[in-house]
Amino acid sequence: MSLGLLPLYAQQSGMAQAMAQAAAKGSAAPVRNAFDAPGSREAIRAAAESLHALLWVIPFILIAYILLAYVMIRFRDKGDGRKPASFHENNPLEFLWTVIPLIVVVSVALHSYPTLSFMEFGGNTPAMTIDVVGHQFFWEYKYPKYGIDISNDTLVVPANQVIDLDLTSVDVIHGFYVPGLGIQMDALPGRITNLWFKAKPGYYKGQCTQLCGADHAQMLISVQVVPEDQFQAWLARHSSQTAAPPPSPAAQAAALPARLSEANSAGRQARGKA
Repeated sequence: MSLGLLPLYAQQSGMAQAMAQAAAKGSAAPVRNAFDAPGSREAIRAAAESLHALLWVIPFILIAYILLAYVMIRFRDKGDGRKPASFHENNPLEFLWTVIPLIVVVSVALHSYPTLSFMEFGGNTPAMTIDVVGHQFFWEYKYPKYGIDISNDTLVVPANQVIDLDLTSVDVIHGFYVPGLGIQMDALPGRITNLWFKAKPGYYKGQCTQLCGADHAQMLISVQVVPEDQFQAWLARHSSQTAAPPPSPAAQAAALPARLSEANSAGRQARGKA
């Protein structure tokens, strides 16, 4: 384990243990988020890298603003009639402000490469592959191994196993983003994109990150990661059920005005109470 990850592990340990215990109750498990209780190594490393990047960037921003303030004060027009100095070129200074940023960029790249490589290639031996299909405005999940097809429902997967997701779309570009799992990928019409995760038990929420239409805000994602015995029980229940067909585009279009009206009414009521 990298020393840079130790503070993050220490910070989340108590909450993670509590959530793991609650997850044994299945859907009663609380929601994990990306920074307080990330549920996978990808999420943990991504959160740590975000913190490291922040610590690298802030000092240089402060230095730039401090130098700007110094120059504005030190070399301001004092109104005493003196003419400003005229000069150009400063080879040592130009060398420094070229080389120092270059060193910083190379350092960040070298530091980030192991994490990026792990996030890209760490799931080459998945225990399960699930097809994720984006629709306007819901997600469809297909379990080819088990012949299960669910729409507009919770994605249920076993804990502590590599889960491979193949994403595509039937209409426009959608974005599959679950921060607590450290995963984000676009679902593209006519193409298959891929991501993977290996998560601890818990309940994870996400949302479509691409502006995919009028009802984009309703295109939510929920992922339930459960112990193996609970997943097998879920498989048994759903394998014996006929998959409900996804809503047709015509049905969605017909329902959209009512949903928008309900949302507007709720907004007016909330403003009236404010």
